[in-house]
Amino acid sequence: MKTSRTRLIAAALCLALAAGLLPALCLRADASALVAPDDSAVFLKQSPNTCTLYSVLMMFRRGAILNGNENWDSFTEANYRSAWWIEGVGIRASLSGEGMRAEKETLDAADGPEARKRLFIELLASHPEGLAIWFAPTGSAAPWHAVLLTDYDAAADTFYCADPALGAPEGRIALDQSSLAWREFVGMITGTADNTQEDILAHLTAYWYIAEGVARESRAQVQRSPQGLSVDGVPRDVEKYNIDGSNYFKLRDLAFLLNGSGSAFSVGWDSVSETVRITTGVPYEPVGGELTVGADRSGTAVLSRQTVLVDGVVRGDLTVYNIGGNNFFRLRELAAALGFDVDYDAETDTAVVTSR
Repeated sequence: MKTSRTRLIAAALCLALAAGLLPALCLRADASALVAPDDSAVFLKQSPNTCTLYSVLMMFRRGAILNGNENWDSFTEANYRSAWWIEGVGIRASLSGEGMRAEKETLDAADGPEARKRLFIELLASHPEGLAIWFAPTGSAAPWHAVLLTDYDAAADTFYCADPALGAPEGRIALDQSSLAWREFVGMITGTADNTQEDILAHLTAYWYIAEGVARESRAQVQRSPQGLSVDGVPRDVEKYNIDGSNYFKLRDLAFLLNGSGSAFSVGWDSVSETVRITTGVPYEPVGGELTVGADRSGTAVLSRQTVLVDGVVRGDLTVYNIGGNNFFRLRELAAALGFDVDYDAETDTAVVTSR
């Protein structure tokens, strides 16, 4: 039985979906469901003195989601503290749950900032579930803390994390906005009034990572698509991804760009049945946020399990990925289903969309 808090989260997420944010799956009030790895329901706030436990719990939750395991939200303190936590000592070095196993790795104190930065970029590339990173300076009065390092955005040169500290911002935040950059850690790291992300990474003590049990070989190859896009002869800048060699676009971006043409279509969302409803020949009503290009979120890509209806007919033949909380459709499949044309201009490396 879900708690009232979970029901409130479910209702909030469903309202967000109705507003057009379109996460992969809205949490049901009476059963677990898959969500995006960066969904707010995935992240947790700790009980006193359990930052490492909660950082690892969030890492396992994301690993379970990447495995397609609807039991991802079973990773809670109530379920795992007795197995993972040694009272008076802290979290164990080796942990397991739901077929996954995590290990602790101690960092070399001699590593400089650039070496540490390269290390964590490489680790995150092969561990999209994230890394539980731990800052444990020497001295009994020194504050210890851990956060979940979630991803790295190369364009912004920014590491992101989820901080279990009660006073830290909710959800996915920049590492230098986490509690590791707070004043109480100053002096323990740089002795100045500001801790940059490089300062934090360079002074970490250890990290936990999922050594086995997260499906990696079968995961799709996802990256930002470098191709251009033109719609009815007009170049357009939109967020797009190349997944296993095919281009994927946000459904609402395409609806916005084709609005007013002979290939216009509307987009609706049924939060009860978790269904995307597309109706051809009907004008699209913008909800805000269309054509917004966000940070590279390729590491969050998971197959969407939402139902897609086109003119009232279930279309199980459409390939849909949830990336960073938005649904991305395979362009040529969507064109065939909705009635617009797609071509490719090799000279300019551009996907050419033409309405009918």
